[in-house]
Amino acid sequence: MDQNVQSPPRPIVGLFTDPELLNVDLREHCVRVSWYAYLLSRQMGYGDTDARNVMYGAMIHDIGKVNIPISILNKPSPLTEAEYTIMKMHCDSGADLLSDNGFMDTDVFVQIVQSHHERYDGTGYPNGLVGDDIPIVANIVSLADVFDALSTDRCYKVAWEETRVVDYINDNCGTMFNPVIITAFNAIRHCFISFKRNLAATGTPHDIKMCDHPKLIAKIIVKENIFVPFILPSMDYHDPNYGKKGLY
Repeated sequence: MDQNVQSPPRPIVGLFTDPELLNVDLREHCVRVSWYAYLLSRQMGYGDTDARNVMYGAMIHDIGKVNIPISILNKPSPLTEAEYTIMKMHCDSGADLLSDNGFMDTDVFVQIVQSHHERYDGTGYPNGLVGDDIPIVANIVSLADVFDALSTDRCYKVAWEETRVVDYINDNCGTMFNPVIITAFNAIRHCFISFKRNLAATGTPHDIKMCDHPKLIAKIIVKENIFVPFILPSMDYHDPNYGKKGLY
């Protein structure tokens, strides 16, 4: 990949932060998914620049939901078939929003937004892509998305136990997820669990402007005493004073 760090376009950020369009729970979900996606990308060998691009793409992965009726997004019971058909439109809708802001189909943001519900076995949506036809960045975000969705309370379900979430993800190796991504996840799943516990206790920032993710990630790494050798190699995140200044 080896590209410059991109930021979501200002109009997209405006949609993300508009409480009339996306509720706080959904924004917090997107932030957590982006943290997990950053960790997973680094474990898979992405440099900081490429991992940040995946991270920002993950933050807006559900941006197409601004065009989904709130009654469907917040429904506390299972969706009807008709409602689920409408919900699935958020992938193409989000990609269209990015296209309207000048992003090409090959851009990492578009790949993530459009394809994060594709499944490795071809049974996903919106295009039924199979195996390596699914952009790897989208499948990274897919795993991060599933981990957070299952491990936190949602309007339609209670959080699963951690072991059940990990087992579910591994059971879907080769069906939902690329096996390469499963290998990376298992190498750092302790990080995912530690982050989940920490954020459950402290709360998740939902203001996109506050989310300098690598700095916040490093702060949690220090607090939780997690050894993650690939994170921020140019910064002394083992210093207990790291993150006390310049954190925003």
